[in-house]
Amino acid sequence: MRNGWLCLLLLACASDKSADPEGNIPRLEFIAEYAMNMSEPSGLALGAGGEVLWAVGNAPERVYKLTTDGQVLDALSYVGQDLEGIAYDPTDSTLWIAEEERREIVQLDQSGTVLKRHALELDGGFNNGLEGFSLDDEGSFYLLNEKNPGLFIALNPDLSVRTQRQLDFATDYSGLAYDRLLDGFWVLSHEDQALYFWTEAGGVSESYETPVPKVEGVAVDANSGRLYIVSEADNTLHVYALGAGE
Repeated sequence: MRNGWLCLLLLACASDKSADPEGNIPRLEFIAEYAMNMSEPSGLALGAGGEVLWAVGNAPERVYKLTTDGQVLDALSYVGQDLEGIAYDPTDSTLWIAEEERREIVQLDQSGTVLKRHALELDGGFNNGLEGFSLDDEGSFYLLNEKNPGLFIALNPDLSVRTQRQLDFATDYSGLAYDRLLDGFWVLSHEDQALYFWTEAGGVSESYETPVPKVEGVAVDANSGRLYIVSEADNTLHVYALGAGE
């Protein structure tokens, strides 16, 4: 266990209590750290029933099915280009991935066959494109543009743009997970080495320091109260319990 990750729990601080006046945002209680048998994990998503995780990696550019302690169960046939985000769709058991350089989202079946591609009209320089990716229970899509500019993008189920909002609470935005119980988003910044809880209506209500470098993917299991974070720098998976808020 890396002692530094205890700081994520102990140094949690309320950034804007007006965004969460009832204090419902939970504490993060460290459970475990696991070495992963894949390289450069980036996006992370919870699979069916919380029994598996899905991840994208950059060395090579592949999509992986993982155990909840970070071990590879399967590698899909799809070979991408600068894969940075992934979301699991429980309505049809397909996967959606974000390709940063192409500014595209791609729908795959679980063998890795491409079902659909959709390009987003986003400006920005190389390596400053799409990063975090998540879905809610109604089939809406949520994405982050990393920086220059940092953007939160919400798509309707038909992939039309519902919201495009510029963000200013972090230097960059590297991971995203929708929390259906709290009706908000867990957002990672690898440059700030921080995790935030953010809502569209209220902004940031909690922030947590993350001493491990290059945190790139986050997933939340609301049913079991588990939060998962991956570090691209040292290929590790960090698991937390969502404890009661203060």
